Amino acid sequence: MHQRSFRQYGFTLIELSIVLVIIGLVVGGLLTGQTLIHSAALRSQIKQIQDYDTAYNTFVLKYNCIPGDCANATTLFGTTDPLGNPITNGDGNGLIQGNAAGVIEPYAYGERWQDGEWVGTLQELALSKMIAFSPSSTTSGAIGQGHPALALNSSAGFFIAATTNFCCGITNMTPYGSGDNMIFMVDANSAAGGRMNTWDAYGAIFTPSDLQAIDTKIDDGAPFSGHFLGYGSEYGPNNNCVSNPYISTPTYALSYNTAQCIAAYVIN
Repeated sequence: MHQRSFRQYGFTLIELSIVLVIIGLVVGGLLTGQTLIHSAALRSQIKQIQDYDTAYNTFVLKYNCIPGDCANATTLFGTTDPLGNPITNGDGNGLIQGNAAGVIEPYAYGERWQDGEWVGTLQELALSKMIAFSPSSTTSGAIGQGHPALALNSSAGFFIAATTNFCCGITNMTPYGSGDNMIFMVDANSAAGGRMNTWDAYGAIFTPSDLQAIDTKIDDGAPFSGHFLGYGSEYGPNNNCVSNPYISTPTYALSYNTAQCIAAYVIN
């Protein structure tokens, strides 16, 4: 009788090593690709902030007034924009403010979107060809209509307005009070039809590391000083943007790798 011989087939150590190397290269490539994509998004966000800063200040130099606050806006741009939205004169006091009652933070106490000078800010920047975004409606606070979306997070957006109380009663933020016009970068209030709301009241949109990267690139890298300012949402769990916010020199809380932050940029 002939004895059958059975041969076992499998991977050699060399073959396994090659497979592991290939897997490592693929994973490394994916991670590198994600890093490059995110870095590009951060650069786009930085450029968006800088573009609006430049547009704002170029407008001031050209027209000798602040967009939205121009007392002669109808003389400069007419009474309606190309979409039929009304153009309204501001009061010329240097602040991009809210309604006639003096409420400044958008939607803070129930005032309507169309009551604020911040509507005219983006409208007049668009009419002067300073920005590409053009508000489709001056009665909507929704992102993509009354507000441009953020480059880094399309579900969030920004508005330009003055403030009387920058954030949350933090004492070492008090220099940024009445007299500062800011670009506020905030989440939309989905419960209110996607409109923008008070800057410090709702969801976070930046990770602390992202905010530090932006801050370092265009300002001083510190959350409570300079032109670029960061803090956590006032409500809910998203209040871990800044480590020790009540000390004189707080830093970004880099131990958190999820969205914890919102931001503002002092534009003048």
